[in-house]
Amino acid sequence: MLIQLMTTKSKHALAGFTITLMLSFSNVSLAALINTGKGLIYDNDLNITWTQDANLFKTMAATNPNLVKQIIDSNGGVIHDTPNSVDPSGTYNLKASDFNATTGRLDWWAAKAYVGYLNQINYDNYNHWRLPNSDAVFGFPDTGSELGHLYYTELKNSFNAGGGGPVNKGPFSNLESYVYWTGTEYKPNPRAAWYFTTTAGASGCCDIFYYKGIQFYAIPVGNGDVSAVPIPASIWMMGGALSGMVSYSWRKLPAYSAG
Repeated sequence: MLIQLMTTKSKHALAGFTITLMLSFSNVSLAALINTGKGLIYDNDLNITWTQDANLFKTMAATNPNLVKQIIDSNGGVIHDTPNSVDPSGTYNLKASDFNATTGRLDWWAAKAYVGYLNQINYDNYNHWRLPNSDAVFGFPDTGSELGHLYYTELKNSFNAGGGGPVNKGPFSNLESYVYWTGTEYKPNPRAAWYFTTTAGASGCCDIFYYKGIQFYAIPVGNGDVSAVPIPASIWMMGGALSGMVSYSWRKLPAYSAG
């Protein structure tokens, strides 16, 4: 009976080792904001990934004097949007003045072109970068938009009518106290697009000062955990082999009794 008990414990131990080994390669975390260590911040609440540098365009431009030209060229010199009074055809012709490499500010078309460029160069091994989405709700606190969720829910900032900017910046660098573009157009008048101001923590869209031609900041975001690395097939094969060994040992070990 003692030998049988020890054998059963050995089975369970080997099975537990196999499961532990396989689970050790999964990326499981209970935290809402996860610093991946790759210049990316994963929000597992919304299942999206931000660039850790909230003014990445400026950072990139500081070391690449040809960046603006490269962005324009990578987009074929144009950005397509909903036809409006600025570009009735829905085709906006990009120009260098849409970008401010010194401050990192971009007009809406330049911001769209910028994330398009990041996709062209497969930035951080990912090619589905975009501007954040807006819930198209004007006012404060706007926690429903992606930027609003980040500002209020994840970074724990409060609405600041005095415009003091985000007190808590968490793991982000260069999170500016100003206005950030979203990729969501204002449907009644697509000459405008929705924005989120980190100065106060509010969303807006259609003030004359916030038409697409004004220059704000842009922080790229992507769906899912951009930094996630699929478990290599060799690991699954090893796990499967160990599972097979466990199963085989269960079949082959003789049954012992005390009698």
